[in-house]
Amino acid sequence: MFKLSESFVGLVIMPSILASVEHVTTAMRSHKYGIAWIVETAFGSSVRISLFVFPSAILIGWILGVAMDMILDGFQVAVLCLAILLVNHVIHNAFVHWLEGTIFIASFLLFSIAAGYYPNHA
Repeated sequence: MFKLSESFVGLVIMPSILASVEHVTTAMRSHKYGIAWIVETAFGSSVRISLFVFPSAILIGWILGVAMDMILDGFQVAVLCLAILLVNHVIHNAFVHWLEGTIFIASFLLFSIAAGYYPNHA
């Protein structure tokens, strides 16, 4: 039987499920508001998660006496750094080309496949 790795569940499945409504809304409104809406929504979501959800989870875990460590291993740090570099390139570029979108999709697929084969923590 196929067992999903923790990295695949944490990096691919959970974010996809939790943000599915936001993705649908962004796709529907992108036609009317353009690329600025997509970029604003993506960065707003990232900032909200990093500045509110992570610290809140750690504080709630601390209050409840549950360890909520944010310890990243080498694979997760590498994926994070590569994602930051890709987004940084698109932000500093004056416009978005269809090839950049294709690169984002390809990088997501590569990260997903790598996370699927990454071993679980013992």
